[in-house]
Amino acid sequence: MTTGMLAFWLVLLIAFAVIEPRRAARLSLALQNIKKRREKGESSVNEALQSFVGRECIIKTLNYSNSTVIGIVTAVDGCWMTVKTGKAGEENINMINAEHITRIREYPRDKQGRKKSFFID
Repeated sequence: MTTGMLAFWLVLLIAFAVIEPRRAARLSLALQNIKKRREKGESSVNEALQSFVGRECIIKTLNYSNSTVIGIVTAVDGCWMTVKTGKAGEENINMINAEHITRIREYPRDKQGRKKSFFID
């Protein structure tokens, strides 16, 4: 193994050792917050999500892959949000647990109402 390869793997190992514990701690803290809200019986999350029904949104969820779902919110029932994704004719329906949503925003559009092709989220 060459010195360059050894340095590459060493940097990769150190980066993984630093990033992974932070991600795990952030996930643990978020799950604790969800548990506290559930014990208090707060339902403001569902009321806030109702304002996104019928709109195309970018939804970031809290899971191990930190997934992003882009689609039209069709319904919010209890703890679940129904999102329609994909093109017309090839639509998929996703059910997302509302307690695991970390961020939701309406899809950005320009002045003419067209979708922006590039945006920073």
